[in-house]
Amino acid sequence: MSVSEWQGRSLDSQHSQLYLRIERQVIWGLPEYEAALFTIRTYFKDCGVVKQDPVLLSKLNEAIESMTPEFLVYKGFAESKANILQWLS
Repeated sequence: MSVSEWQGRSLDSQHSQLYLRIERQVIWGLPEYEAALFTIRTYFKDCGVVKQDPVLLSKLNEAIESMTPEFLVYKGFAESKANILQWLS
């Protein structure tokens, strides 16, 4: 998807397709080689499934609510925050 296609997107609460992308980043020290190994593992979770788990739902709501305006812009959903929280509730 191009940048121009991505910009301006918003959540359609009637036909939502909202996914959570999670990254696990690990740095492994390799002192015997004077090096380090950096790994990234990504996971995708359908937020429709998250909505059904009260613990996950609570954690996701807390995470979104705690984001600064700058971080919301970085994540690409500054304009959609209210709609996303409404859809999750």
